[in-house]
Amino acid sequence: MAGLITDLIDILNTANNSLNDLVELSKEKTDVIVANNMQELQKITELEQILTGRYQKLDRNREVLMQDIASVLNIKSDNITLTILADAIKEQKEASALLDVMERLAGTALALQEVNDNNRALVDFSLDYIDFSLNVIRSSQTNEPTLLTPQGEEITTVNQGGLFDTMQ
Repeated sequence: MAGLITDLIDILNTANNSLNDLVELSKEKTDVIVANNMQELQKITELEQILTGRYQKLDRNREVLMQDIASVLNIKSDNITLTILADAIKEQKEASALLDVMERLAGTALALQEVNDNNRALVDFSLDYIDFSLNVIRSSQTNEPTLLTPQGEEITTVNQGGLFDTMQ
C-alpha cells in the first residue's frame, strides 16, 4: 500500500510541475497578447497543447492508481477522492506528503485559472476593440444622403476624407 501512495505522490508532484509550466507559459502568453504578436501566440498555443497533453496523461495514470488504491482500501473506486484517501491514510507516514502535494496542486491550479481568466479578458477586450473598429470603418463607408437643390436637382457629394476629417 505504501508503494501505491508513494507512486501517487510522485504522479501528483509531476502533475504540479506540469501545471507550473503551464502557469509560466500562460504568463508569457499575457505579454504576447498585449504585444499583439500573433506568430508568438501561435507558438505558445502549440506548447500549451503539448503540456496539456502531458498533464492529461498524468491524470489518467493518477486515476488508474486511485482505482488500485481504492481496491486495496476496499472503497468503491468511483467514490474515492484525494481527500478521502488522505483521511484513510492519516495514520501512515505518507499522509503528510500527500496533503502537502494536494495543497500545492490546488494552489497551482488556482494560479493557472487566474492567469487564464486574465488572458481571456484581454482577448475579449481585443475582440471588442476589433468589432468597434470594424463598425467605425463600416459607418464611414455608408452612402451619403441625397441632397437636392431648391429646383429638385440631385447634388452629388463625394466623401474624400479619411475616417476622421478635421477642419482647418
